[in-house]
Amino acid sequence: MTMNPNAGTTSISTQAETRYGAGVYFRLPLSDALTRKSNIEIARLELEEAKAVKEQKIIEIRNLVISQYNLVVLNQSLLNILNKNRQSCEV
Repeated sequence: MTMNPNAGTTSISTQAETRYGAGVYFRLPLSDALTRKSNIEIARLELEEAKAVKEQKIIEIRNLVISQYNLVVLNQSLLNILNKNRQSCEV
């Protein structure tokens, strides 16, 4: 419905208007935007630290296995020597 106040007339129009819109809305606090770079750097450093700790644990476990293996080999050798000594004493 349109109205012309100067002419004093009113007219009805049957024109239909359809409007569509699409958009994306982001809500990001300003503090997050400002500290994002430092948070990424902190996360990267934490990841590197975790990798270093993992490598250190691997080295420690490897050394422990080697020392335990050497101990088993030594004890086996000592047992063989003791068995030979016992057999010679029995003879």
